Amino acid sequence: MTTAEIIDRDGKRRTARKGEVLKDGETLRVPFALMDAQQREVALAARRLTDASLHKPGFRGGATSTAALDAYTDAGETLRNAWRNPDAVAAPPVTKPQATGDARESAWLEQGRALKDAWRSAA
Repeated sequence: MTTAEIIDRDGKRRTARKGEVLKDGETLRVPFALMDAQQREVALAARRLTDASLHKPGFRGGATSTAALDAYTDAGETLRNAWRNPDAVAAPPVTKPQATGDARESAWLEQGRALKDAWRSAA
């Protein structure tokens, strides 16, 4: 249906003419299709989510290049072996926050530094 049509009380359909007035019991049907860019994105996302390849066991996404996989493996080895030589993994130096001239802001920054470094001190 590309043009407006009139349906009479018996269900018969006919094309509406410009300026035509409806009689008692008649219905005017006008084609009205809506779709904006957001709906297209939702439809595409739904299509991607229902992709059958996603329903297989295993990891989805992530690094696929050998360099990225090597970097991931090296980082894992470093973390697994860090306890054997704690000096090899150096902690960043502890720095005091800069003086701001405002006592409230300086106290707030000092509190944040103290909370961040609380694990370093022996309690």
